[in-house]
Amino acid sequence: MDRLFGRQGTGATLAALLGILGAIAAAFGVFGRGDGAFVTVTSARGEVYEMATSGVYAFNARQLVAEGVGWDVFTLVVVAPLLLAAAPFVARGSLRATIMALGGFGYF
Repeated sequence: MDRLFGRQGTGATLAALLGILGAIAAAFGVFGRGDGAFVTVTSARGEVYEMATSGVYAFNARQLVAEGVGWDVFTLVVVAPLLLAAAPFVARGSLRATIMALGGFGYF
């Protein structure tokens, strides 16, 4: 374990910190997406698309907003809890928890 994180406490701290910060960022994406209003605009290349007018995803195309919210929900429901759950076990030196934490780090 010491080879992966130097000290076990460092890996646990990183897992917990990344889990908390990831959850906060994902919550902004899910709950701060605005009022759902879109306007039709034309790009510089002449393509017509719908653009969000408010929230975290303002000035992005409708498809990008849908994809971003989907990833934010996944991050909030799966990845952040995984990192938070793995952190105490990483601190104890569990190899399985360390592999889980590394998977969560790779996601971000």
